[in-house]
Amino acid sequence: CTPTRARRSRALRSKLTLIVEANANYIRGAHYPQDQRFLDLCDEKGIVVWEETLGPGTTTSHFQDPWWMKHQLIAMHEMVTASINHPAVFFHAFYNEGPSNDEKACPAYNASASVVRQRTPMRAGQPPTRLVTWADCFTDKGLCFQHADVLSFNGYPAWYSSEATDPQC
Repeated sequence: CTPTRARRSRALRSKLTLIVEANANYIRGAHYPQDQRFLDLCDEKGIVVWEETLGPGTTTSHFQDPWWMKHQLIAMHEMVTASINHPAVFFHAFYNEGPSNDEKACPAYNASASVVRQRTPMRAGQPPTRLVTWADCFTDKGLCFQHADVLSFNGYPAWYSSEATDPQC
């Protein structure tokens, strides 16, 4: 019987091998922090990784709840700290398809972005080692974009509405 940890490690290696064989060089590890063994493999193979906390379903009311925000910021800090020595991790993200179209949500975007920036400070004259982003779907209605280093948009034409050109979360 193969121990579970060894099976998982083989499965991670197998999945990454498929990605490399497909000539991909980027993975969005969406909706949760990634397994450190997976990040080790991405480091080895030179695969760029987007790592994020909290997947879909975040709301402005979450952001205004002190308990919820305290734990989100702890999760951000733990994710960035765990991944700080992984050169493959290039993007740290949060609030997938969150309420960036509500200006009351912007302080939460700033707070989460600040965790990344405080934990991965830039050196004078050097580019950042980690970029702050989130997957947004409010291309023309987002009000919190000033807190991102990279603007990233999920587009689902005709998925959320009958309008093929106007994806909305």
